[in-house]
Amino acid sequence: MRGSYERNIAGIVGMVKGAWSASGGEALFRARSVCAILHAGLTRVESCVARENDVEISRSVLVPYSAEAMFDLIEQAERYPSFLPWCTAADILERNDDWVAARLQISYAKLRFEMRTRNPKRRPEWLQLRLVDGPFREFRGDWHLVPLGDLGCKVTFQLAYQMSAGLLDRVAKAAIERVFDSVVDAFVKRAEATLTSPTEGKRGGS
Repeated sequence: MRGSYERNIAGIVGMVKGAWSASGGEALFRARSVCAILHAGLTRVESCVARENDVEISRSVLVPYSAEAMFDLIEQAERYPSFLPWCTAADILERNDDWVAARLQISYAKLRFEMRTRNPKRRPEWLQLRLVDGPFREFRGDWHLVPLGDLGCKVTFQLAYQMSAGLLDRVAKAAIERVFDSVVDAFVKRAEATLTSPTEGKRGGS
């Protein structure tokens, strides 16, 4: 039974890799604990816990929206409370062409904390998440966006973190993993509600 499951997963991974190769995209596959899921036309790749107390998350998704529009959605942290249910407040502390710094208030279940980041960026290609202050020993995140013409773009989110001693209880660990694991899905839903795909824009203008 297990052998059949693993062969099915390997087949899905191979199919996704082949699709990206054919379209000229850059595939992201981690050798450690890879789980591939095809859902509603989106390709999602996750890598799970790396070692005790260290967590790595990696997601790739195809969306029918421009890289510029998706980048702006990701960069505008001041709007997070309107669509990220666990983000109760967000303030921009600094913004220019090269950086954006923000302070976020996070609340999920019994978990409450504040974090500040100062994030290098290059619109619309990438945005890095770099922790300034917060309840983590280590915290590094990266957004990468690859334009796919009229098809939209590929969005990749990678996050690696280690929680501080104060967040090491089992309930807090599970809560924070749920928060960060929901990030990509939340941005996709926001895009579906607020953005127009390139093909829709052409139909509307014709």
